[in-house]
Amino acid sequence: MTVATASGLLLTLMNSSDHDVIPSTLASRVSIVVGLALCTGALLWARSLVGAKATALAFSVGLVASAPFASSITDNPWRFTYSIPITVLVLSIGWYIGRWWADVTCLIGLALIGVVSDSRSNSAILFLTAVIILWQAISRTMFGRRRRAPVSIIGLALLGVGVYFVVQSAILEGYFGQATEARSVAQVDQSGSLLLGGRPEAAASLALINRYPWGLGSGIKATLPDVLSAKTAMSSIGYDPNNGYVERFMFGTGVEVHSVLGDLWIWLGLAGMLLAVGIAATVLYGLRVQLQASALSGLMAFLALRYLWDLAFSPVATAVTLLPLTIALAVVALPPRGSPTKLTPARRSPS
Repeated sequence: MTVATASGLLLTLMNSSDHDVIPSTLASRVSIVVGLALCTGALLWARSLVGAKATALAFSVGLVASAPFASSITDNPWRFTYSIPITVLVLSIGWYIGRWWADVTCLIGLALIGVVSDSRSNSAILFLTAVIILWQAISRTMFGRRRRAPVSIIGLALLGVGVYFVVQSAILEGYFGQATEARSVAQVDQSGSLLLGGRPEAAASLALINRYPWGLGSGIKATLPDVLSAKTAMSSIGYDPNNGYVERFMFGTGVEVHSVLGDLWIWLGLAGMLLAVGIAATVLYGLRVQLQASALSGLMAFLALRYLWDLAFSPVATAVTLLPLTIALAVVALPPRGSPTKLTPARRSPS
């Protein structure tokens, strides 16, 4: 993270000759990366003292307590303010209970709340997490530990694809409500894909990375040619970029492409890209090991899937809220002080 921060500063200096530099944006983005490193280190230290479950529970309580201070004026407070903190708290409590059926029940309940609150992506992640935990419980009962982790990871990918198409079909059939159906149909009509239609910033990311493959810099403000390049790419997938959102949110105070990978690549260069991919590799490795040991909790599965989604479709400022806990729980080789390095499978419910 130190190298990535230094890379962002160096790129800002190099590109300042033909781009404006915004000092407040530079300071904000440096603080995001530094804060991520410090918070992750603090959670890893706490985990070594009190264990992963207590660390996750304490983090989730703080997350819920701080949610009202981070809220903004919106007609959907559950979707934009409370859904993630409450989900992490509920799943942390479910991890303490140690019953797979408690995890699955909580996940489905939270997903259904998201359905009626027009939270499409998070509901899909929760449904997929519930399927993974249920699958782990069935696999443990039927096959014990004979299955191999690579098969499990491949299975997860296939499950993800399957859940995506099932949820998309349910949305387009109106099961998530008429408002969600209308918005989704319009997005599919625009770009031919619910993902592209809902996240047109992905096209802008590719255009800017193509212009600046080495990165642009943490505090750089995009020039008019940069903005026009991004708008052209967004227009190519059927999205109308002349609506104020592009100028205000994406390029008003720097560059924001609504993607952890895209943001870090553009802000911090190749070092930022490697940081984002390295975190993904750590998360996937932790997922693999915990699946292999039949010890994957609903919380860890949700956090891992959430980061993989954020990697492509969420801004860094949003993703960084959960990222320290995600990394801390993915580092599976760190045992509590005085305890052996061992993953304990989730307890089975009495038959």
